[in-house]
Amino acid sequence: MTRCSRMRVVLADNSPAALAAFTSVLQNTCDIIALANDGPSALEALRETRPDVAVLDLEMPGLNGIEISRIAIQEQPSLHIIICSINVDTAIIRAAADAGSRGYVSKLKMFGDLAKAVSIVNEGGTFFPGLEPMPTAAACRFSSKDTESIQR
Repeated sequence: MTRCSRMRVVLADNSPAALAAFTSVLQNTCDIIALANDGPSALEALRETRPDVAVLDLEMPGLNGIEISRIAIQEQPSLHIIICSINVDTAIIRAAADAGSRGYVSKLKMFGDLAKAVSIVNEGGTFFPGLEPMPTAAACRFSSKDTESIQR
């Protein structure tokens, strides 16, 4: 695997060409600690390596990226997941966000966006280009004073 002192990243895609492209984009800024070529292998890699960031293909055999996100975030709440896909349908991007993914990168823009997205989500931000800003969990919390105002 590729070594670097910054973020620990797992990459998962059923396309060897896509895995090679992900690696090419991230190898100078990340420690790529595992590669997976299907959903079950990706989930196993996440459980075994406990990375900072996971870059998951939307459509993989066994489990898709959204299903993996739901499971992995429950098991590792500090994990930051980015979904990558050729599909940029707004409903799917929102489903990825609802499942706990912190970012969504079009494979058509991967060379320009992936490294930036990984850095942003690793720092606690979100990366959903083209969508209205996605609220973070912290932004959705109300104080007791806010709750009282809403109930009135």
